[in-house]
Amino acid sequence: KIFFCKKIFYPPKKAEILILDEIYQFELCSMFKRKKVGLLKIRYEELNIFIIIKMLLSFKKINFFNYMTTYINYVYPKVVITGNDYFIGFYKLKNFCPKIYFIAIQNGVRCKLFFEDFKKEKNINIDYAFTFNKTASRYYRKYVKCKTLETGSFRNNYFVKKKRKKRKSILFVSTGFPRDGGNMYHGDYIVCQKEDFYGSDAKALALLSKFCEEKNMIIEFVPKYLGDEGKMEYMYYKKFFKYNKIIFHNKPKISYITYKIADTCQLVFATSSTFGFESLARGNITAIFNNKSKITKNFYNFFWCYKNFNKKNGFFWSNDLNYQELSRILEDLLKRKNQKKYLNSLKKYKAIFLTYDKGNKQIFYKINKLVQNNRSSQ
Repeated sequence: KIFFCKKIFYPPKKAEILILDEIYQFELCSMFKRKKVGLLKIRYEELNIFIIIKMLLSFKKINFFNYMTTYINYVYPKVVITGNDYFIGFYKLKNFCPKIYFIAIQNGVRCKLFFEDFKKEKNINIDYAFTFNKTASRYYRKYVKCKTLETGSFRNNYFVKKKRKKRKSILFVSTGFPRDGGNMYHGDYIVCQKEDFYGSDAKALALLSKFCEEKNMIIEFVPKYLGDEGKMEYMYYKKFFKYNKIIFHNKPKISYITYKIADTCQLVFATSSTFGFESLARGNITAIFNNKSKITKNFYNFFWCYKNFNKKNGFFWSNDLNYQELSRILEDLLKRKNQKKYLNSLKKYKAIFLTYDKGNKQIFYKINKLVQNNRSSQ
């Protein structure tokens, strides 16, 4: 990876805000146009030779963690932000850059094993974790020394919902497909076989196609992957049913197409996808089927930390997936075409799963304040 990656020979530019990893780079750069924003890539896309030379002159051991700390201390930003909250190494950086604020933005629904991974680490701390909800905040504070702020999904907040005319269609949000065989892993832990994991969504889509055929509704399919891989993903699922009233939305590049389509469909159908919670937060009529809990031995149980949702089904969610249960939920939700009636029903559930901070106003205010505080203290 080091041999083939791009080499940068000039020093990194000084910045007030440094983004670690490219997740949310576009959004953060557009939010903080008037501030100097830098990027530290951590996937071996490029390496800065100037920083490596500094490590050698300082007699530091050559490894990627030391590369990150040397890079950060050279740029010396006021704040370091990452959308890769899954990266355990990020939570150790504060110990080596104590005068800099470190912020992790939650990027997806997290399983129980994600938090248990923190138990294996020592001295992990950041200044803030921007989380989906109060439950997530409680778990972050339990395992990581940090303050928390419930801000919801950063990307969902960024793409502001507009009033749009609804189509007579149901959006199916894909979670991917088995690009190769074998198992799905979390570290060294085998979660399940890939065919079983994605097969559960293929079954869900087949049941949905039966329902849409009966109701004369269109299915709109958005893949997880981009370009040609997105087309392969669609073809994988298409072989499980024969219903032809389906629109495939390819994603040639990273975009907000899924949010835009969700805002124009009558209903959103989600399984083990963070987007189900994002759609709820946007006020879209949404059905969530927790269909991967059993086959993954509770690893992909989306309701694992919400006691009220583990043992029963409700008006928009279910822990079972069969045609009778699917029909019950979808028919009930489609009757709630009155948006006010639906939102009133949803009110007590929305904040449980996902806070909605329109335009990320809380995050913008907090980061600005931290930059100013750090500037005045130096």
